[in-house]
Amino acid sequence: MAYLTEITTEHDTYTGQTIDSIIRREYGRKASYNPSADENPAHRGQIVEPSEYDSHAFRVLATVYDYTPGDYEKRGGTPDEDYPSERRMTGSELHAIRLGFSLSGANLASRLGVREDTLHRWEKDRDPIPYNLPSDLERIGEDLIGEIQATIADLVDFT
Repeated sequence: MAYLTEITTEHDTYTGQTIDSIIRREYGRKASYNPSADENPAHRGQIVEPSEYDSHAFRVLATVYDYTPGDYEKRGGTPDEDYPSERRMTGSELHAIRLGFSLSGANLASRLGVREDTLHRWEKDRDPIPYNLPSDLERIGEDLIGEIQATIADLVDFT
């Protein structure tokens, strides 16, 4: 599974493709990340948006206490640059796969390493589904088959 970017604020821990995509999704299009200039900061930076009243001022929306760049940010690319010719999975396809796996939203989200509300936004086509998700779902399907085989083996041994 490709590792997603993760930020922790006083509000929650969020994951996404890039810090910019997380901030846009959680705090709105005008929000941006302002990294701390200190050598040993008490926090990594702040999420800010321009002040409505002063074009040179910013309003602090959140303090970022931890920030771990994901694979896309480490490579300096975006999903669209990395996979330009691939078609994204649709939300209805993801939903059908989840139902085919007989998994709850919470269970699949946990296996994917994302929050349940993120999974539901993907299923409702409110957020773009990462290009690497089909390979992650394939791995989860293989894990489920392994779990079923182990359960059957335990039942056979029990009788």
